[in-house]
Amino acid sequence: MTDRKMAEKPSGSPKHRHALRNVSLMSGGLAVAIVVAMTLLNHNPPGAPPAFTPVAGVLMAIGGLIAFIALTILYMKRTDEHDVTANLWGLSMGCLFFVGAGPVWWILNHSGLVGPVNFWAIYFISAVVAAGVWGWFRFR
Repeated sequence: MTDRKMAEKPSGSPKHRHALRNVSLMSGGLAVAIVVAMTLLNHNPPGAPPAFTPVAGVLMAIGGLIAFIALTILYMKRTDEHDVTANLWGLSMGCLFFVGAGPVWWILNHSGLVGPVNFWAIYFISAVVAAGVWGWFRFR
């Protein structure tokens, strides 16, 4: 009986899993809603005045950063070692892809093979790489 208790992981209980899933779904849904709203409400062409005042932009950036830090801490406190390892591998590979893809794209641009470096393309591909590696380690 003692061995069984030692093998149980308190952070992996279903109660914690549901709370983590709910927070993740809510934050993801909120992020999608904000991006959709900002895309639909931003009707200014390039060269036009900004869509937000500087104060609103700074407040949105600070709010997003605080929410990101809080959700990261909540995630790390409520997950088991297996998921933490998968997360760290995924984030490491995504970061390494980002760091490596920028210079490669820059060199190809200066060789005349591709257009200028597109930060957002590299960012989203890095996120896909991170999610793929995380999924591989988490569910294999």
